[in-house]
Amino acid sequence: MSFARFVPAPQVRSRNRFILEGVLPNPSPGLGLEGCRPVAQAWAALSTLEDAAERRALLDALFFESLAPGIPPVIHPQHHGDNPAGLGQVRVNMFMQAGIGAPNPWMLREFKLKRQCDATGCTLRFLPTTVKSTPRGDFFNLQNTHPLAVAFRDFFVTQVEALAVDDFNRFNYAVPDVFNAAQSSSMPTFGSVDDFLAEFDKTAAPTPFTDALQAERLRIGSPLTPRHLVARAQALSCGGCHDLSRGTELGGTPGVFPLAFLRFVQTQDILSPLPTPGPDSHYPLSPSLTTAFLPFRQQLLGAFLDTPALDARVVTTEGALEVQAGQPFQGTVTLENTGTTAWSDRGGLRATSLDQTADLGLSPGEAIHLGQRKTFVFTHTAPTSPGRTTYRWRLHRDGQAFGPPLSFTVDVP
Repeated sequence: MSFARFVPAPQVRSRNRFILEGVLPNPSPGLGLEGCRPVAQAWAALSTLEDAAERRALLDALFFESLAPGIPPVIHPQHHGDNPAGLGQVRVNMFMQAGIGAPNPWMLREFKLKRQCDATGCTLRFLPTTVKSTPRGDFFNLQNTHPLAVAFRDFFVTQVEALAVDDFNRFNYAVPDVFNAAQSSSMPTFGSVDDFLAEFDKTAAPTPFTDALQAERLRIGSPLTPRHLVARAQALSCGGCHDLSRGTELGGTPGVFPLAFLRFVQTQDILSPLPTPGPDSHYPLSPSLTTAFLPFRQQLLGAFLDTPALDARVVTTEGALEVQAGQPFQGTVTLENTGTTAWSDRGGLRATSLDQTADLGLSPGEAIHLGQRKTFVFTHTAPTSPGRTTYRWRLHRDGQAFGPPLSFTVDVP
């Protein structure tokens, strides 16, 4: 949720936008992703509500009140950093330096909400933290020989494969917090220290750094150049996503970074000219949002809602196992969880035998989530008479059958 206040000139040069980036906890974590379905369904419903008052009521419930018992509102201190894992944050786009005509760069910073207590009571504070995925730009400059810069470049080489993914919404890299900066500027006119490419270009190739990047991209068969890799890292930084990556070639299918605003924001906060009042009136969005980020998130939400709560796929099917009459044998059946509900012993998941043999179950505390696999191992004794015998099971969760039948066949010669 993004907030901004329009200020008329000349004070317009001093303002601060902030974004509440809440992390709403799974209301029913024991269910896995399925626990999030009520929230996802509510979010999807916003696209079908024609009445503005109904949309407002649903947004109020999601963000400020409560969608349902056990589902807290998004806007809550515990969802913006004040939790054991430190999840959620508040990010700001600050233009606060005093003085008309003085250098006033846009500075991007991050904060966590924390409730701090002492003998006099408790206070909720905004505590500054690092800007994620945003190392110092001059770490890419080989003239910077500080041990932290050298260590970062060694680390960066290990991230080539993740950065080379040929998808605008999926290339990524995880920056250890020790390398992240305290702020990021999206305006190259105020120095290039936050401009990764400008710093990278200060040392002509080849260098040990570019050689290492070349070797790694050749190892994985990527057509990208070292400069493409640095450009992708910059696009993932705060300053890069807001302005520095404008028109930058990222290589491969992603192509040129799509940002066409004249100003360094993804959502305009100044309505100029004012649109005609009505249900379609809104603040303009950047091409980055309308052509890339939002359609991708819409696909993810739709795919989640289209995935059944309970489903499975048989991964391995062995041929008939030959076993001597009356001898014990061991077999396996491997399944993949293709539903959004996590399988767990506590959740009542069993592969129930259809032949009056032993059921198959999970170990205490074990959980198999969407996309994960489980190999059930069982031990039986072969029949005493020659012939073929097929053992069959059916998956159940709390008495509800789902997925395909499971089977394992033995031949007694």
